[in-house]
Amino acid sequence: MTETTTAPPYAALTPSSDAVEWAKRTTEEFARGIAALDQRLLPHRLTRTEPFEEFLGHLYAPGLPELIGECDRLALDHAPDQEWRNLERISLLAEGTLLREVVDRHDGELRTRLALWFMLNAVHPRPNAVDPQGHPSRYFSRLHGHGVQTLTGEALRWDAPTLSLLLYAEAHGLVNEDIHMDVCEQVSDDALGPCVRQLQDYRARCQERGMHLFDFEHAWPDTPGRTLLLLLRLGARLETGYVLPEGDPFGDALRALEPGLADRPGLAELFVFLLVPPGARPKRGWSEGLRTRLAALSDAQDTVRRLIGVVLRTPRAEERHHYAGGSAYFPLHVHNIVNGLVWAVEELAAEPDTWSSPLLERLAVFTGTGPGGSKVLRSERTASACVRILVARGTDEEVAALARIRARVRKKTLLRMIDSALGRIADRLGITGEELLERSVPDFGLDRDGNRTTGLGEQPVTLKLAADGSAALGFVSAKGRPTASPPAALRTSHPDEVKALRAELKELRQAVAAERARLETILAEGRVLDAASWARYYLDLPVTGALARRLLWEVSDDGRTWVCGLPEADADRWRLVDPAGTETAHTSTLDGGARVRLWHPVRSRPETVQRWREHLTGREIAQPFKQVYREIYLLTPAEETTRVYSNRFAAHILRYGQAKALLKGRGWSVHQLGGWDGGEHGTAERLLTDRGSGTSWTVHLDIALTDDEFDPVRHCGTDQVRFLRAGERQPAPLAEVPAMVLSEAMRDVDLAVGVTSIAADPQWVDRGERAHVGYWRDAAFGELTENALVRREALERLLPRLRVADRLEIDGRFLRVRGDLRSYRIHLGSANVLMEPDDSYLCVVPSGKAKGPGVFLPFEEDGGRLAVILSKALMLARDGAIEDESITGQIRRGLDG
Repeated sequence: MTETTTAPPYAALTPSSDAVEWAKRTTEEFARGIAALDQRLLPHRLTRTEPFEEFLGHLYAPGLPELIGECDRLALDHAPDQEWRNLERISLLAEGTLLREVVDRHDGELRTRLALWFMLNAVHPRPNAVDPQGHPSRYFSRLHGHGVQTLTGEALRWDAPTLSLLLYAEAHGLVNEDIHMDVCEQVSDDALGPCVRQLQDYRARCQERGMHLFDFEHAWPDTPGRTLLLLLRLGARLETGYVLPEGDPFGDALRALEPGLADRPGLAELFVFLLVPPGARPKRGWSEGLRTRLAALSDAQDTVRRLIGVVLRTPRAEERHHYAGGSAYFPLHVHNIVNGLVWAVEELAAEPDTWSSPLLERLAVFTGTGPGGSKVLRSERTASACVRILVARGTDEEVAALARIRARVRKKTLLRMIDSALGRIADRLGITGEELLERSVPDFGLDRDGNRTTGLGEQPVTLKLAADGSAALGFVSAKGRPTASPPAALRTSHPDEVKALRAELKELRQAVAAERARLETILAEGRVLDAASWARYYLDLPVTGALARRLLWEVSDDGRTWVCGLPEADADRWRLVDPAGTETAHTSTLDGGARVRLWHPVRSRPETVQRWREHLTGREIAQPFKQVYREIYLLTPAEETTRVYSNRFAAHILRYGQAKALLKGRGWSVHQLGGWDGGEHGTAERLLTDRGSGTSWTVHLDIALTDDEFDPVRHCGTDQVRFLRAGERQPAPLAEVPAMVLSEAMRDVDLAVGVTSIAADPQWVDRGERAHVGYWRDAAFGELTENALVRREALERLLPRLRVADRLEIDGRFLRVRGDLRSYRIHLGSANVLMEPDDSYLCVVPSGKAKGPGVFLPFEEDGGRLAVILSKALMLARDGAIEDESITGQIRRGLDG
């Protein structure tokens, strides 16, 4: 629609002399009425008469003064009646009242003008609206207010001049705010269209006043948002700044990251349309409106893709941006826009396409998680919409994307939604949900050995998934040398292709991480596979195979006797071999009844475990997660005494935020501690399943506040660990808990204690921390847990390989290091250092930029503690060459004296 710059429609009609005279006389009545009122009760003060006279002059119509007088007389005559005082009957236009009969006798135009009159009187009283004591009549003000509601709720005859007059009244404060919006949303475009300039002016005033686009309580567009929707309906020219002004987090990110996109024609109209959410699933009318807005955009697909790229880089909104109905991350208007963009992706996606599913996956992970590991999601509604679309497609690629999303999100409702969706897809295919996941891992075009070579221009490009699970791109430099970075000429000639390759590399690494987590779950639960599926979906596939081939597997024909081995390729088949190189099983000879599972040390004899550890360390095979070096936690005599709970990891002080993030990453839900009622203590919980017994168990770890100050919560204390059968409310005897469940649960808790305990902080005492010093001293050099014992065993095998092996030895719970200046003892649990002969403490803080120890490590998933210990040992063995003055000063202190 073309916006007019002429006078508003109401001004096109010149008032008659009768209208001018009535307007002047009535304005004087309003002035006398307001002057007679107590300003503390009614702060409205008529300081300018021009807007009143202008409004009343154009409001006048023959018969209106008489109708007003008759309404006033009836209202005042009946004010004392109980019927009129009843709040349900206070509306002077209630059915059956005398005044309603009077109003109904007049035509539509006069009724519309009477509604405008009531709107004016609801704000500005006249002398006949004052009681004998000179105070505003509560009855009379209610009378006009309810009259307005009744009249505006009916089908009145609003034409452009009368509607324009209402907008004029609002602009000059003559009527209550919002009443004009109720009218504008009901009238036809013929009446509203000529008033577009007044609507634009109103929108500008709203923005100047800093009004929100949404109502605080009802999470629905407030007057500024409703105005934009009206302008959109009229086809008026909109700007992105109307929706995303300066200071808006998404708007600022859009202007900074995509400056050429912010002013693209049609974009503002799309944003305004998306202000109204479509619900869980868009209705036909909303979808048609979306198609119209997308059709008006030039290169809509590119626009939407770039917009979502901005969403993924939008920072969290400040607290002042948040109000009811939004999310913890986005203000409500941005929240609705982001959610609408999801359905825009679905609308624009073609069959087949390669861009929409990865984009939805990225958005689902971003909105389905919280910043910094927070359990408060950026937008659960948006993540759910992404999942619904991927589920509806149901192809192998989408199923794989859903599996990767599931591996990243932690919110129970979202996890249940994904699991339910995967279950429906699996039922449709006649397989289990687990089988669906294992069959949906993308291969990225890699061969069985994890290699792919393609051409980019005249340049060969390789994508390689190494045996250790690492992935990399390979190019050829201008000098003909292999390089991991694309040459400058290639980046210039094929920028989009290079960008796509890097995105694919990122997706491959994410797929490897998701498969690593899935395989560890299979190990922890003891899931059994059939032999054919094992070979096809675990060993043959390039992504899963890169991990599965470095793990030990067990095979059984009868489910009672199991043989173990490490997979080796044999032409196009596979065989399992033991540490001596003897073949224990071959895929060519396994029948349909053969069963396969991942080997777990809790089911093996100690000598078998030791033999496998020696074998893998000798061949320098680093497993994707701890398997042969996996800690085993058996029931202790103390736990047999306590019977239904374990105190094995009680009374530790953990860094709360770090412990919470670590446990959540391993599938635990952690109670939010804080200074409110019920926030002093809580539990961390995880559901574990034992496939061997067919039972599920909920593990509870008690945690509690330990500091007097808890804003924010810095530390928490640990207490009992209990096991409950799924669905039960009382803890079960520990002796009845399956060995696998007990061991895996205790391993998680040990890992949390070992990594996040304040005892692992080498600077605790040096920083002057006064709280928990006694605990720090005891735990930093105390007895070793199972986690640390496994670390000690690994070190015993690694030390002979080091160039300074003659200076190192294991001494109980310490690694003893003989340096040139002093000797040292490194605790194998905390990695803290004591100096001999007086056991004085040496503070050595690992640098994030420091290189590793330069030796093969059989595992490194416990906070990097093994690497830290070895790095400290190698440095202290040559303590005379240390250049860090903060360390040398501590070493030489006492030596010179």
